[in-house]
Amino acid sequence: MKVFSPSVETVRLREIADLFKASGHSISISTGIAGAATQEELENPNWEAAFVRWHTPELHDVYLLERSVVEAEAEAREAVEEALRFAYNWPDTAAKLITIDVLRRTQIVYDVQLLPVLFEDQDHPGWETLESLLRLLAAPGDGVIFAEEEGFFDAEGMPLILMEDDETSP
Repeated sequence: MKVFSPSVETVRLREIADLFKASGHSISISTGIAGAATQEELENPNWEAAFVRWHTPELHDVYLLERSVVEAEAEAREAVEEALRFAYNWPDTAAKLITIDVLRRTQIVYDVQLLPVLFEDQDHPGWETLESLLRLLAAPGDGVIFAEEEGFFDAEGMPLILMEDDETSP
């Protein structure tokens, strides 16, 4: 899943940790293979990658989050270009125009990778918190969320372009 944010303000790892803790989950954020992020790392707006690590029933990684800046990274520019190609090929609607506008103004691309533990446990609480995480990442600048095989959603999680709406979708 990708979140395209037109805001130059980065969602800090501290905000992500607070989101999960506020919903009652025992988690930590890690910017490395082992150990929790330091206070400085949690506040750093220039983070590149982080794991969201669940603590119960045992320590395990649930999401890998990556942040890339369009101005500085080819990977982010390519993600925006791919999303624009997808949106341009959609029938004309107001939702298409909104999506294209946000994509054209995108400054930061967040990539949220779901790790295998989620697919092994359909009842994992990480599924419950996924929507809140995506909305948090999309909130600055009213970004859009792209979920493969589903489509584009606004920052509130409302559908913009759904693949099921068009059988001939790309």
